[in-house]
Amino acid sequence: MREIKKPTTFEEQVQILKSRNLLIENEDNAKHILSSVNYYNITGYGYTFKDNDVYNNISFEKLYRIYLFDKRIKSIILYATEIIEHNLRAKLAYTIAHNHGALGYEDVNNFKEIKEHQILMDKFHKAIRKNSKLEFVKHHKENYGGKFPVWVAVELFTLGMILNCYKNINRTTRKNIAEMFGTGPIQLESWIDCILYLRNMAAHYMRLYRVNIQKTPKRCNKNCPDFIPKNKVYDIIYIMKFLMPDPKEWNSYIIPSLKTIWTEYQPDVMFKDYGFSDNWLQELKIK
Repeated sequence: MREIKKPTTFEEQVQILKSRNLLIENEDNAKHILSSVNYYNITGYGYTFKDNDVYNNISFEKLYRIYLFDKRIKSIILYATEIIEHNLRAKLAYTIAHNHGALGYEDVNNFKEIKEHQILMDKFHKAIRKNSKLEFVKHHKENYGGKFPVWVAVELFTLGMILNCYKNINRTTRKNIAEMFGTGPIQLESWIDCILYLRNMAAHYMRLYRVNIQKTPKRCNKNCPDFIPKNKVYDIIYIMKFLMPDPKEWNSYIIPSLKTIWTEYQPDVMFKDYGFSDNWLQELKIK
């Protein structure tokens, strides 16, 4: 086992990077950046440029610009994911309510696996306790004996809980919800799972640049028969468009936001670094 390395000053960190062939033109600026962006974080973006722990003469400024791009694209992903999450909540609640009644999510008979349903309910009751001061939670505890109709309950569901509920609900309900998105239940489950995975990466500040993602969305022959995954971030961004409730929001905000950052940060960041195709503008547009 190696010994844990000793802490270094910002000045020492700059010298270490220079000794590894990282080009640093302005040392004061580099020290300033390292004082606000952790050394381990920013140097992670140089991983693919290293050979035997030595950088191939790339610049610190390039690494910083890659870091900034990664941060910008993650903010766009998080914004889109929030919209999708609300859309999934609404359709999940509506379908369960009309198929099984206001409290149908509580009935284990509407689900395939007893254990998975219990896990969902445990998480839900924990969310109630955690959010006990929220007005709608107090209202239903005081006026309805702590019973929450599904259209209220889903407001306490995380995206992970939405996925768990959808995976475990009976076949008919799964199919009904999937039809609302123009796809099948196997595809929808895969898409939610992938979006959850990417959302968690973005929310926990994990690097997306040149990362081979571990989850691949399943292809839907109905609405994306030509989809060929590349195990990159773009795979999941691509299927996000099928879960957006408002095409105008996607076409008029999400796509232009992506276009803006691509224009600003090229050539330091290239389409292939995230799996984007040269034709991505046309591919992502909702028609």
